[in-house]
Amino acid sequence: RVVTSSATSPETVLEDLTLEALRLPPGAGDDKLPAGQPTTTLLCCPHVTEWSSFGNFHRFYSQELNDGYFLADQDLYVVEFHPHFGDLDSLPGKGDTI
Repeated sequence: RVVTSSATSPETVLEDLTLEALRLPPGAGDDKLPAGQPTTTLLCCPHVTEWSSFGNFHRFYSQELNDGYFLADQDLYVVEFHPHFGDLDSLPGKGDTI
């Protein structure tokens, strides 16, 4: 699933993230779930203006989301995505082995 949050603060994003986690089926990583059953959610948060800086977003991820283990008690891991993640110079170039 891809969900766009209307949250404007990190605290409200935590609420949205928790609600989305509850929508995922138990054993979301299990390949025995019926076809079409969502096992992952991409939560887009375009309205949290302080996250326009990757540094601010990364601090939230590290501290509030416990480096992705915020939902570990539900056997879920949060992956960090941000439009400014990484350095454009670090992208693979022609002839690079990936």
